[in-house]
Amino acid sequence: MSLEKLITIIEEADYIKNPSGIKPGETTKLKEDLLMDSFSVMLLYQDLERELGKEPDPMLFSGVSTIGDLYDRLNADTV
Repeated sequence: MSLEKLITIIEEADYIKNPSGIKPGETTKLKEDLLMDSFSVMLLYQDLERELGKEPDPMLFSGVSTIGDLYDRLNADTV
């Protein structure tokens, strides 16, 4: 999955808030900038599963802070 596609999925997700109105990018923080909580993380996980056509690593969000971190985890050989 490309970084651009991941950003598009995040931008189009109505369950992700963006109170500052920033354009999400590689350094955008999931919790601080987009106010993602455990519920929105679960919904994003499901969206990614649908997009990928397979279940991502259950620990996908562990240690992930930014969209760039998430992108790297999605594209790691172990995921």
